[in-house]
Amino acid sequence: MDIASLRAAMQEKEFYEKICSVEECESTNLLVRTLALQGAPEGTVVFAGRQTAGRGRMGRRFQSPGGGGLYMSILLRPAVAAAEIAVITASAGVAVAEAVEALCGVPVQIKWVNDLLLGGKKFCGILTESVLSGSESYFLVLGVGINVYTDFSSFPPEVKKTATSICEATGRKLSLEQVAAAVLDRFAAFYRGFPENLPEQHEAYCRRLVTLGQTVEIVGEQGLYTALEVDSRFGLVVEQEGRRRTLSSGEVSVRAKG
Repeated sequence: MDIASLRAAMQEKEFYEKICSVEECESTNLLVRTLALQGAPEGTVVFAGRQTAGRGRMGRRFQSPGGGGLYMSILLRPAVAAAEIAVITASAGVAVAEAVEALCGVPVQIKWVNDLLLGGKKFCGILTESVLSGSESYFLVLGVGINVYTDFSSFPPEVKKTATSICEATGRKLSLEQVAAAVLDRFAAFYRGFPENLPEQHEAYCRRLVTLGQTVEIVGEQGLYTALEVDSRFGLVVEQEGRRRTLSSGEVSVRAKG
């Protein structure tokens, strides 16, 4: 990541006071967590050319090879309860979607809660983690991984079937700096207006959501559910035989069935 080129392309420079880039690390989320504990300011961003232990939701591994992937984490110190993590994650998804749509002119879809899709295939994942003090969120680490022009030749076959990159899906060869600047600008604009702008973010999120109306199964449970709606805190409301329940991102993983 060329930090000088990135800053030149950004509009929201003041919020991101500290930006750094490393060639390789275990996880940008872990690195930002360390910096946060050392007193780093809100808006600190870390980029990595490669992650050796990138993580996704529910302990899954996030493939993070060098070359073509944008891996970054942002330090946030919001004055909200820890329960608001899903709101931050979903709004970050909207920021990425809007950035890619503006750069490429193609629609981006969202699979609840944090997977972004182009042409039905995943190109971006988001993982938000918190360190707590009492009942309030002491700080959040927002991790974003985007396949910009990733080469999938070395990926496992099961990943190749479901993953894509911005370049592969749209034919646009964008630089990592272009994509990062667009995403950071849109996320800062959201964060500046948070939480008053949540109704707007909710509408933008639901408009792109492909999960609604699908028959889904909850991993680790028996039975099928229908995905009905997303509530105001971005929980997924599902129904089974007339009984409704609301799922949180930390409880389950949802996938289409059939």
